[in-house]
Amino acid sequence: MNTLQVYVSQLRKILEPGVGARARVLQTRPPGYVAVVSEGQLDLPRFEGLLVEGREALLADELEVAAERLRSALALWRGPCLAEVPLQASSQAAIVGLEELRLAAHEDLIVVELALGRHAAVVPELEALVAEHPYRESLRGHLMLALYRSGRQVDALEAFRQARQVLVDELGIEPNRELQRLEQAILQHEPALDAVPRAPKPPPEQLREPLVAAPDQAERRKHVAVAVIDIVVGADGGRELDPELVSRASGRAFELVAASAARHHGLVYRAAGGRVITVFGAASAHEDDALRATRAVVDGGSALRTLAAELELDVGVRLGLHAGIEAGVALVGRDDAGDLSISGNVLFSAEWAAVSAANDEIVIGGTLRLVIAAQPGCDTRPDRRILDQLGHDVGQRR
Repeated sequence: MNTLQVYVSQLRKILEPGVGARARVLQTRPPGYVAVVSEGQLDLPRFEGLLVEGREALLADELEVAAERLRSALALWRGPCLAEVPLQASSQAAIVGLEELRLAAHEDLIVVELALGRHAAVVPELEALVAEHPYRESLRGHLMLALYRSGRQVDALEAFRQARQVLVDELGIEPNRELQRLEQAILQHEPALDAVPRAPKPPPEQLREPLVAAPDQAERRKHVAVAVIDIVVGADGGRELDPELVSRASGRAFELVAASAARHHGLVYRAAGGRVITVFGAASAHEDDALRATRAVVDGGSALRTLAAELELDVGVRLGLHAGIEAGVALVGRDDAGDLSISGNVLFSAEWAAVSAANDEIVIGGTLRLVIAAQPGCDTRPDRRILDQLGHDVGQRR
């Protein structure tokens, strides 16, 4: 018996004591040995399966299910991937990819926990993640938001100060716009930062009772995409504009945004004070409503820029927009007046995305990024910010 056979024999005694030859995982097959594993015995496929289930639950607004699946997926990790195994350089890239997937799953879980209102509970977890990944600005943003929603505004601002110090001192860069805008929103107690309470689930006996509602008033759960577009009208030097001029400019801008939404089979849900909210999938559903919403905003932004150039040249008015888009599940119905009624966390998420956008910028929410990433031809998450170069190719890898 050679040295290799001795090692294999000892390994079998440790891993599979008393197991017959045919039932062993480590089997003898000329000219050597093979590990025979069945489906579900390897951690990686189980992790990837649970991650997919968690993200699908997130898209369906089943947040409790999403949290359970994502936590189960992360529980399979018991340290760095293959930390004690010597690997070739070509294999290191795969390990880096797996570690990035693990971190992305952790961020998905944090987003779910925040949406469930577990702000204080995730603070220690976020602090540990920030210490492990000090340059990951999205984690620092989650930490700031969790602290703020836990009633710790001072600590949230201190978290920003620490983030800025690390980035400036070690990398020579300022925090990204999102972190800077989040700091300003915390200073100003921006209402969009507040958590939206989720309606409690009815007791089981109530679920068994038929719900009585008029056919045209019954609320239904629908997958929708929501775009929040803020139209900004101003002038060079901050000079005061004639209210009638502002009204005409805003009206023309609204018409362009509404027409763009209509071309992509969306509708204007609400418009007030320069803010336009468009919804896709509420009246008639399409498989690509999320992409339709994104394309509509991009097209509307292009049309607004043409109008802006005209207005600035003719009457000295400057026109701009910033927008946020998110996808998710909403309750869609009709109010007492027969008007469309939409409620759900997706509205808040789209509004917050718009608040965090800079001028002439579109910000897409985390759920919408998952939807776009699932489109054919896209094997990675798109960046959180999209500009007009995406155009009609939204959903394709850049």
